[in-house]
Amino acid sequence: SGLSYDNRASANALVTLLRAMHRSDWRDAFASTLKSKDSGKARGMVKTGTHAIACCLAGYIDMPNGHRIAFAVLLNKGTSRDFGWSGKMREAMFKILCGG
Repeated sequence: SGLSYDNRASANALVTLLRAMHRSDWRDAFASTLKSKDSGKARGMVKTGTHAIACCLAGYIDMPNGHRIAFAVLLNKGTSRDFGWSGKMREAMFKILCGG
């Protein structure tokens, strides 16, 4: 996943990186590393990350109005079990982020 005990990036820093990558010449190559998702209301591309003490979900949401929104959710100081970080929970979180 790329997560490490030494990570110090904030959600804001990840969103700044995602926005910069979207504007860069590497946009398509970068986007191809993300998993496509569909919430029923919006589509997106996401990457999950799980570590012994952190769980993350970050990527883009393509809204029906054509706007692409970058997002990052970082949960730390707990285990995936503590957070209930299952596939179902990530799906629910993605749907909420998509407005539904």
